[in-house]
Amino acid sequence: MRLRVFVESDSAFQRWVDQQRAAPATPAKGSPADAGQQVFRRSACIGCHTIAGVAQGKVGPDLSHVGGRATIAGRCPQYHRDAAPLDPERAVAEAGRLDAAAERVAQDLDALIAYLQSLK
Repeated sequence: MRLRVFVESDSAFQRWVDQQRAAPATPAKGSPADAGQQVFRRSACIGCHTIAGVAQGKVGPDLSHVGGRATIAGRCPQYHRDAAPLDPERAVAEAGRLDAAAERVAQDLDALIAYLQSLK
């Protein structure tokens, strides 16, 4: 197993702790991250994941500052766009939807990723 270790001064570590305890910044109105927050709020994501000030799920990991991480479970965060359960073309094909629906799923997924990446 590979681990990354960061050595910080006591004061730098305390600043990091304080930041992790605080809610993430609210996305700018009309931004891709704002659209992604709306997707997050209306999707099943809120049932499992916590984002401070947005959702209080208890089953999945806390995503409050996920955009500030270099890796997630040892992987680059951008892998989510290609993950099979989140692949919009696959999801639409399996659901038998039309092309317009596929485009909407892709747009929602891109917005959701922009939101998650903004959570620093």
